[in-house]
Amino acid sequence: MVLVGAIIVRSMVTVWHGMVSPKCTDTTSQWIYTGRGIGLRKGEEMGCFLLDSTVIMLFRQGAIRFNDDWLPARKVRLSRIIGRRVGWNLPFYS
Repeated sequence: MVLVGAIIVRSMVTVWHGMVSPKCTDTTSQWIYTGRGIGLRKGEEMGCFLLDSTVIMLFRQGAIRFNDDWLPARKVRLSRIIGRRVGWNLPFYS
């Protein structure tokens, strides 16, 4: 298993805009909120950064029987059963 941590920010969320996720281009994206009356009280949440990470898992061929509803490149949620180890009948969690 290889754990790959994020070194860049994927996107961010602000309380006044929601998800801010610019497309990957060679130009800089800009959002202007002048005159929108955006204000925050001291200590109030402004937003957060969303980071990406990846886990790469390698198995011997035939060692895992993946669930039929799980597909490569599909988003994987924490604690979701994606398959079973062949011969053990134990779930394999994401």
